[in-house]
Amino acid sequence: MAEKGVRLEVPSPGQDRLRLGRVGIIAAVGFVIGMVWPRLAGVHLVPSAPVEDQSPAVAPPAPSASAANKPSAPPAAKAAQDEVKTKKKQELDQRIHVHGEEVVTSCQDSDGRRHDHCDAIKFGEVARPRIRALAECEAAQDEKGTLSIGFDVDFDKKQITDITSGKSTTLSGRAVRELLKCAKKEFDDAPLDGVEHQYSSYSVYFLADLLVPGHKEKKGEAETAALGDVTQANGSATVSWNVALIRDAPKDGNKIARLLRGTRVVVSGRKGDWYRVKYDAKGNEGWVYKAAIGM
Repeated sequence: MAEKGVRLEVPSPGQDRLRLGRVGIIAAVGFVIGMVWPRLAGVHLVPSAPVEDQSPAVAPPAPSASAANKPSAPPAAKAAQDEVKTKKKQELDQRIHVHGEEVVTSCQDSDGRRHDHCDAIKFGEVARPRIRALAECEAAQDEKGTLSIGFDVDFDKKQITDITSGKSTTLSGRAVRELLKCAKKEFDDAPLDGVEHQYSSYSVYFLADLLVPGHKEKKGEAETAALGDVTQANGSATVSWNVALIRDAPKDGNKIARLLRGTRVVVSGRKGDWYRVKYDAKGNEGWVYKAAIGM
């Protein structure tokens, strides 16, 4: 029996390249199917990395209704200080009462020339709180009466050069001296920069009543005082109003004369808020309201 020989076939170079090309095509198709099919099917083969922008925002907890409606209270120490200041201001206002507007009795320019017509400076905004503060002065503790207090205000020097007592003062001499000492300390740093003025210096007067703590002036009390007994007074004064009316009796008396600003008068008596003055060279007398002559 004849043996069959083994036959070996060697592919040609063209046939080998064809088979390798098929393998490459199959591998490429498989790779594409492996990448596309999970996406189309919605299958995640590995966990996705977290994305910062997609993380849910955490809102701060909403304040409770009671916390939202509760006002922010000041510290206990500050509240106590405010209460003390308020109480102190009320006590000062009850102890010393400052009357009306300030009265300018004279004014001078930078050359020292006096002027008959002075502008109404607003010095009261500076002076009133400091006058009321005199209630803390020891001399004011047991005193009751009227204090006429005058200030020489020099705007060139930006200071108050003198503080004096006017003729309307009814307090004791000792009390007046001590109150003026306290006033000079109180007004030592009084600011003048914001006070509008036309001239260089002024003399300004205020009238203040020292009251018993808790005292409230009853209706008609001031009128009764104005019509009280006549007290003796000596000195001179200058009309500070544009026109001052002279009457033959206090308050409701008949008008007997008119005096222009700058007229000098001699004071001879006082009856409440009215002064008896000699107003001409003949010695004629009449009554003028205190503010009209800067008292």
